Amino acid sequence: MYNEKVEFKKDIPFDVKVQSINRYFIHWHENVTEIILPIKGSVEITSSFERNIVQEGDFWFINNKYIHFISSSNNAIVAIFHINLDYFKNQFEYIKYMTFRSNIYSENQREKRDYS
Repeated sequence: MYNEKVEFKKDIPFDVKVQSINRYFIHWHENVTEIILPIKGSVEITSSFERNIVQEGDFWFINNKYIHFISSSNNAIVAIFHINLDYFKNQFEYIKYMTFRSNIYSENQREKRDYS
């Protein structure tokens, strides 16, 4: 388990990558919020003592300094957005301490999710 560094380009507060995921090791990011968006297939995300299945069309927030692990049994393709919280610290002094949460209680999606 380790702190995975995200390199941001100067004056660009985000980074985006698209990749296939089978198993992505346990790690965390400092001063970064991560958003995971499955494009094809679904992923299982373990973070903050929760395990959630995130399907195509859904997204999931990984908050600053949260230890997390991502896996997929179907080699899902995901877009991963990293947001540089340092970039926004002058406008939002406490942004590093804010917790973002995905809405997992959508009326149509309740049946599709595995909350075990």
